[in-house]
Amino acid sequence: MVQRPPQPDLPPTPELLLMRRGGGTSDAAAEPRAAAAPPATPASEALLRSRAIVEAELAERLGPMAQLVCGEHLAAASGVNDLVERLAREIHDGDKAARFKERARERLAAVPPRS
Repeated sequence: MVQRPPQPDLPPTPELLLMRRGGGTSDAAAEPRAAAAPPATPASEALLRSRAIVEAELAERLGPMAQLVCGEHLAAASGVNDLVERLAREIHDGDKAARFKERARERLAAVPPRS
């Protein structure tokens, strides 16, 4: 691994990682997490529960970038079907995109609903 000196215009790595996870800066980390997060809605909970399934299917087509791509679309998606559609548009081969949607929906339908 190459060690480089810190760049004065960038925050330290731990702070960057915290910001990437949505935690803001290290000052924000001292605040309670629940106060900063919006209240969970049934749609957002369903999206979070479905993420692993959809991300695994996407990884079959996009490889390791699937995690990043899924995370980017997760915040903007209005529901699970919207997430699947958004992610399918990231697959630039029409046949593969159609297969992704089919498999993702099959796997999601096999998951029993939460009580």
